[in-house]
Amino acid sequence: NACESMTMSILPEGVEFENSIAVQPGSEEAYGWLSYDHRRAVSVSISRLGQPVPVKIPVEDVYKAFSRAIPRLNVVLISRRKGDRQELILQDDSSESSAAPSSVARTTSGTVLSTSQGMRITAELRLSRVGLSLIQVTPIPRELIYCQVELVRVQLAKDEFGGQQLNLLVSEMQVDCQLPGRADGSHTAKNSGRRNAEENDGLGGLWRTAKPAVLLRNCADGDRSFLALSMKLGASSNDFVVNKAELALDSLDISVDDEVLNGLQTFFAAAVDDENNSSGVTLQHIRRTAGKAILTDYVLPPVPMVVQVDSLLLSEVELRLWCLLR
Repeated sequence: NACESMTMSILPEGVEFENSIAVQPGSEEAYGWLSYDHRRAVSVSISRLGQPVPVKIPVEDVYKAFSRAIPRLNVVLISRRKGDRQELILQDDSSESSAAPSSVARTTSGTVLSTSQGMRITAELRLSRVGLSLIQVTPIPRELIYCQVELVRVQLAKDEFGGQQLNLLVSEMQVDCQLPGRADGSHTAKNSGRRNAEENDGLGGLWRTAKPAVLLRNCADGDRSFLALSMKLGASSNDFVVNKAELALDSLDISVDDEVLNGLQTFFAAAVDDENNSSGVTLQHIRRTAGKAILTDYVLPPVPMVVQVDSLLLSEVELRLWCLLR
């Protein structure tokens, strides 16, 4: 095993060289950074026992899973997730799939993967139709909004190093107002007179007879789906790291009027219970903590999750908005 004669040294960015962490063959060491918001880059030095000149490998983001071969030493450096930590593993290049790691450097709070190499997990969910209704209970029980999406497909794939590929496809979407006195169809469907109505009667002529029931729908321009999302996620247990994301939306036809906005305002006002969501502290808490130092029984809050997007591509979106407010 080539790793039996190798030593690995880890130098986190921002740490002095004399404080670098040496990892001997068959051993494990923990490493980290002076502050949580520090850039998670390290410099890895690998050398053969008895040879003074090491091979230095810069790692820009140790939280991104990778497998990097070093032909000169016949070893491979692997970054992968294991539980809630990130591991840097040095393995023999000729037996990566079966040999136990020779040296392991593990972050004090980080990321890494499944122990079985070459494994790839794929999960897929297909739904023909999904509907959601907003129902107002007070003051008058009634259905306000009905939202429906069709042909939903979700695919999630995970590679051996913890990286994930997420694909989401929604063919059609439509949001209808269920209040009485609404006309079926949208302005761009049977009412081809959107332009004619503007010329003859102005905007008010569009809703002279009845307000439209369809509030939002995709137009299927060129047979496009309502939403197509593709994301490549990096391996991270605590953070949400998006290496690359692509989002495409179809053209949307939107109609808004004051009756819908007032109904939604009433619905959400009734949904919020002020008694259960009051701010402040109770009198019992004040009595219990009176006269005590603020640090007594203090518990450190959990480390916040970091959301990182390396590359984001958004397609152009055409919105056709029709609004009537009085």
